[in-house]
Amino acid sequence: MTAPLLEVTDLVKTDNVCGQRLHAVDGVSLTVGPAETVGLVGESGSGKSTFGRNVVRLETPDSGRVVFDGVDMTALRGRELRRMQRGLQMVFQNPATSLNPLRTIEQTLIEPLDIHKTGDKPSRRARVAEVLERVGLGLHLSTRHPHELSGGQRQRVGIARALMLDPKVIVADEPTSALDLSVQAQIVNLLLELQERDGLSFLFITHDLSVVRHLSHRIVVLYLGRVVEAGPTEEVMTRVLHPYTAALVSGTGHDGRHGRIRLTGEIPSPIDRPTGCAFRTRCPAARAQCAVDDPPLVDVGGGHQVACIEPGVVELGGAIGRRSLGARSVATASVAAPSTAEVTQ
Repeated sequence: MTAPLLEVTDLVKTDNVCGQRLHAVDGVSLTVGPAETVGLVGESGSGKSTFGRNVVRLETPDSGRVVFDGVDMTALRGRELRRMQRGLQMVFQNPATSLNPLRTIEQTLIEPLDIHKTGDKPSRRARVAEVLERVGLGLHLSTRHPHELSGGQRQRVGIARALMLDPKVIVADEPTSALDLSVQAQIVNLLLELQERDGLSFLFITHDLSVVRHLSHRIVVLYLGRVVEAGPTEEVMTRVLHPYTAALVSGTGHDGRHGRIRLTGEIPSPIDRPTGCAFRTRCPAARAQCAVDDPPLVDVGGGHQVACIEPGVVELGGAIGRRSLGARSVATASVAAPSTAEVTQ
């Protein structure tokens, strides 16, 4: 089996908010292999973006390990950390705010080369031309400022900036959420082309499972800073085991046969997590035991993992029942669910 390029183990990140500890990321583990895309999904407030920033070491995790290309980045500081960050880059959600409005596109793209003291002036300008071509932009745009570009062009510049140092892994934080559907498709296709041509790996952070299904090899579902389900993309999308994942998948209308599952209430505060299973306050199948047991993430076969005391209890259509898991098979008792509903994302 090929060793992963990126291996994150038990990453924890907390913040102090008004004297209280906020657990933004609470023991998350995942791997990304060579030329693989892993989708990290969940609602706003689930900890996805915080996790991404800690992985690339824009922030420092409280504990856990981030091993990239065989090196534990959590043990590095200063020059050694910057050297490893060359191969692990990030694309941000909104290029309108992540690109410096006072700099030309060429100045923006040359900045990573300046920081890492790579090449001379002619070679840097040649690199700008090369990377702009890779992301489908002409060199004539290099003298423009971000406000002179369309949203899709700005996001291509954001991707180009991440490519300047020839990384092996790119963490893409909601790179399509600020774009209309047609431009989203163009950006997704660009990422697929880059992966096929250059063997890039991606950790793709999003709330949109439709995009993830098209782009990712594996899915990791976060809720309130913890992994509740993970596995191969088609396995997770078609054999949903966690009620939260069922709600997210139902919102994609992936097969046209199922209505959307309604989740009541908002995602709880990470400062004051519910006892037992954190999802129980919104789960349509919660029972008394869910307030007591905090289920661990367990493998149910084929790399499919779930953290639920009763996996598969909520089906995509909203029916409440039980599903056969391996050798275990129990009776199903269906309860009708609303035909239309919404999930806050």
